[in-house]
Amino acid sequence: MSEASTSSQTTDETTNPTKYSIISQIGKGGYSTVHLVLLNNDAQEVVVLKKTELTAKAKAEDLENEYKLHKSLMTDGGHENIIKIFGMNREPNVYEFFLEYASEGPISSIFDTRGLPTTIARFYFRQLINGLKYIHDHGITHRDIKPTNLLLDKADNLKICDFGLATSYRDADGKNFPVVGHTGTPPYAAPEVFSKDVVNGPATDVWSAGIVLVELLTGSRPWARASLKKCVQYADWVNNITCLDERPWSLMDFSAYDFVRLVLAPMATKRASIKTIMAHKCHDVGVRRGDLLGNMWYVSRPLGLGAYGQTFTVRSKYSLFREDVIKIQKPSMDYVREVLTGGKMSGIPGFPRFLGSFHFKRYRGIAMSHEGEPISTVLRRCRKEKMHSWNVATIGYRLFKLIHVLHENEVVHRDLHSCNVLVKQSEDGKLQLSIIDFGKADGLSPPQQCYGFLPFHPSYSILLGNPYDPVDDYISAVHILLRLRNEDPLGILFDRYVETKKTFNENPVEYISAPENKWLGHLYQTLENQRDANNGIRFNELLDAFRAVHPGLNDDTLIYYSKKNGKVVIH
Repeated sequence: MSEASTSSQTTDETTNPTKYSIISQIGKGGYSTVHLVLLNNDAQEVVVLKKTELTAKAKAEDLENEYKLHKSLMTDGGHENIIKIFGMNREPNVYEFFLEYASEGPISSIFDTRGLPTTIARFYFRQLINGLKYIHDHGITHRDIKPTNLLLDKADNLKICDFGLATSYRDADGKNFPVVGHTGTPPYAAPEVFSKDVVNGPATDVWSAGIVLVELLTGSRPWARASLKKCVQYADWVNNITCLDERPWSLMDFSAYDFVRLVLAPMATKRASIKTIMAHKCHDVGVRRGDLLGNMWYVSRPLGLGAYGQTFTVRSKYSLFREDVIKIQKPSMDYVREVLTGGKMSGIPGFPRFLGSFHFKRYRGIAMSHEGEPISTVLRRCRKEKMHSWNVATIGYRLFKLIHVLHENEVVHRDLHSCNVLVKQSEDGKLQLSIIDFGKADGLSPPQQCYGFLPFHPSYSILLGNPYDPVDDYISAVHILLRLRNEDPLGILFDRYVETKKTFNENPVEYISAPENKWLGHLYQTLENQRDANNGIRFNELLDAFRAVHPGLNDDTLIYYSKKNGKVVIH
C-alpha cells in the first residue's frame, strides 16, 4: 500500500482529505485514473479517488463545474441512489475527487447477453428513476446515463455516478431553460441530441434510462444511435414496424415492451416523464440485503418486482441453510387472497409452503418456501428458446394435474402465466413444477368476474368480460405450453390483440404454424368444446392429449434436462 500526500488548494465549503494511502487502482478512463484509497483520518475510511489530469479536453473549469453540481446534490445527506462526493483537491495539473465506494461495480457486470428477468430489471430501473428524480428536482440533468455510470453497492443499491457532462437546466428563479450543447454516449443519447431540435434536459435522461432498461431486460441495446438517417433499426422503431421476432424485442414480454414504448417515445414532448414512470405499477418497498423481516427472516437478495410489491429470498435466523421467499406488498384484496389461498394449499405437493404473514412499515409481508425459478427464465436458456415436444407434453401433463388439484380445493387461479409456474431440482435430481402467486385466486363458485387486462394468457371468453370458468385456468396453461414450443400464434401488437385472439379462438389449429405443434391447437379446441358442453371438465380426455404425444406418460415420467454453468436447461 503506497502513501500519497497533497498540499494542494481545496474548496472552502468542504473539509477535504489531504493525505491518503492508495490500496489499488480499480479503473482507468481517457483522462482519469480511479483508485481505492484509505483516508489517513481518525475514521480510516475507504473511499474512491478519481484523479484527472488537465488537458485540452479535460479543462479546469469543466472539473470545477462537475464538482459544484455533484456537491449540490449532497444537501441533507444526498440520496441513496447517487454516489456521494466528499471533497476535492487541486494541484497545478491534476484534480482529485473523493467519492463513495460502491463495491459491486457497474450494473453491466450482473447481466449477460440475455439480460435479467423482467422483475429484477424493473427493481434496478426503479432505483435509477428515483435517483434521476432527485437530480432533476435540483435543476440538474445528467446527460450521460449508461450502465457504466450506474454502480451497485453490497446492499443492491444502484448509484448514479460521473457528473462530467451534467449541467443545470433551471435558473435562479426556478424557470426551466433548454440545455445548450448536444452531448452523451451515442447508443444511449436521445434522438433530439443528434438533431438541431431544442433539447429538454430531463427528457434526454429519461430516454437514456429507457435504453438502459432495454439492456437490463435483454442484454442488448436496440440500436447504435437514435438517428433516422444512420440507423435502420431506429427508423423501424419510429415507423412502428420493428420486427418483434428479432433481438432485443424477442426477449421481452408484452407488458415490458408496452412500457418501453412509453419511455422511448421519439418525440420528447410525448415521452413518459419521471412522474409518469413513478406512477406506473411498480413499487420499491425499501427492503435491503441484511434487513430482518418479521423478526424471523434475514434478507438475502431481491428476487423480483411486480405490479403490487417485491419479493426477496430470505433465510430464517433459526435455519440459515434453508432459503425461503418473502413477498412485501401494499394492503389489498390481493394480499388477503394470497394469504387465504396460500394457507389452504400449503403442504400440498406442487404448491409453496405458507410460513406466515406479518406487517412491515405500511406494507404486508408473506413468507413461503422457495420453489425454484420461473419456467420463462429456464426457457431463455433453451436452444432457439424451444423445448422438445416430449418435455412439453410432460410439463403440460404435470401442470394440468396441479390445476386439477387447485380446483379440487375449490380454487381457481385466474392469473396463470409462465412467471407463475416454477421449476426446481429436487434432492434426487428430478425436476419439480410448482404453481405460485395467488393474488388473483378466488373461490370456484359462484363464478367471479375477471379483471380487465389484456395479457397473453387469458382466454377470449375472459377478454369479452365473461365470468371466470375453471376451463380458463387450463386455457392459460395451453398458452404457456405454446410459448415453450416457441409458438406465438397471436403476436404482440396490442392494437390487434382482441381481434386476433377472436380469430385464433375460432380455429386454433389453423393458427399454429408448425405441424408438430398443432396438437396444442387441438387441446385448446377440446377445452373450448368442454366449456360449451356445460357438462364439466372431462379431465382424463385432457390428459389423453399429452399421452398421444408422449406414449406411456404418467406421474413418474421425468423431465429431461442438463445443466449449463450450474443452471437447469430443459431440452
